[in-house]
Order: sequence, then structure tokens, then C-alpha cells
Amino acid sequence: MELGTAKDTTVWKQYLVPESKQHPARFNAPMLIGILELWTKPGDLILDPMMGVGTILIALTMGRRVIGIELMKQWYDIAQRNLAFICGKCGCSPDDALLLQGDAALLLPIPVDVVITSPPYGYSIHDSSPEAMDFHSMEKLNFGYGHHPAQIGSYKYAQQRLLMRDIYKGCHSSLSAGGRMILVTKDVTEARQRVYVGADTMTDCVNIGFSVEERAIRRCARTGLQELQKAKRAKEGDIYEPIQTEDIVVYRR
Repeated sequence: MELGTAKDTTVWKQYLVPESKQHPARFNAPMLIGILELWTKPGDLILDPMMGVGTILIALTMGRRVIGIELMKQWYDIAQRNLAFICGKCGCSPDDALLLQGDAALLLPIPVDVVITSPPYGYSIHDSSPEAMDFHSMEKLNFGYGHHPAQIGSYKYAQQRLLMRDIYKGCHSSLSAGGRMILVTKDVTEARQRVYVGADTMTDCVNIGFSVEERAIRRCARTGLQELQKAKRAKEGDIYEPIQTEDIVVYRR
């Protein structure tokens, strides 16, 4: 199944304040709307344990309720502004949303009907060994999620995967039997090799106790960062083709 190819160049502006574009990896708004239409229903309480600037709040305009968790204060503050913006523009009630700042691994479980999230995978695009990086060396290399020891996006893929398992366990405990978790992941390039994030995530989630209900693919436009990488590697005589698909996997508890 393929889920939409719409670019997020203007749609997000209908729901989010301009400073939202500061986040390096916003949820694609057209894709999120498609996910909400396909796999949630009005009245559902939806959790995004890694909400960033709060794109998940679009769910409020569709009659859903939202709980969002964000570790980094700068993104949490923008999410709060987005909540006010959406409620003011669309007539949603702020009482239908609860935004929390903190580490999702410590805050979960929270009883909800559906989990929708996109875990960080941006840092892994840097050429590197798979070992977890030293937190004190992040200043030069951090992808942009924010500097914090608990920031999963600041670690190499092998460590990201270990840390995300704790989040998925918390999500599993947050759902009742039959509840859905929808994850959006993207394979990445690390040490000039493709890392199969989608397949690894499915393995981890099934081992935790989820079953895979459905899998969709979204074809996404090449980013400016990918263009820069391709140009840099071309100068080095290296052929580099950016990964331009995302995996959208629906799990059942």
C-alpha cells in the first residue's frame, strides 16, 4: 500500500505557527492527515510520545483528542503555541489536548486508544561507526533535535535502536488489547551503507508483543541536506542515491 506523495510545503502552514519550521524533522502534515483518516476515529485519544513541535495536534481538527510528550523545551514551547493557534483558528478545545515536557521513557505508560509517532532517525545519516557517540562530542555533529543526554536523535543508530525499545515498551503498555500504534520510520545511510530502520523496528516491536496489521510506503521528495550530501560525495568519486521512501507500519497490541 502506498500512502500519498503530497509535499508538506504549504499544508503545515494551515495548522502550525511559522517557527515550527525550525524543527529538522516535522511530521509531514498530508501524511498525518491520511493516517488519522485511515486508522483512527473521532473521539480517539491519541498519544505522540515524541511530538516535536506538535504536528499531531492536527488531530484535534478531526475530532480526536491528543496527548503529546516532548523532551526538548524549545520544541515543547512551539507545540504550546501551535495548540493555541489551532484552537483559535479551528475552534478546537484546548481541553482536548495535554502536552507534557519530559522523557517519554519515564512518563509512559499513559492509557490511550492509539499511538502515532515518528522516532528520530536524522542523526544516523552521518557517516560513522555504529557505536553510541559520546554525549560531549555532540556539539559539532548533532543533527538538530537538541542537546540533552536523553535525546535519542543525538546517538548513532545502534544506540538509537536500543533506546527506542524502551519507548515502544511504554507504548505497548499504554494501549489496551487491540489498540493500534502507527510508526513512521525511514531507512538511513550510515557508514555509506543502508540501514534498514523499518525492518529493524518491525522486528523489535514484534518481539515486544505487537503484531503487524498493515504496512504502507510514502514516497518523499529529496531534502536539501540529501542534495548537499550527494554533491559532496560526487566530488569524492562516490555515487550516493538518497533514500526517498518512508515506512508507515500499523501495529496491534
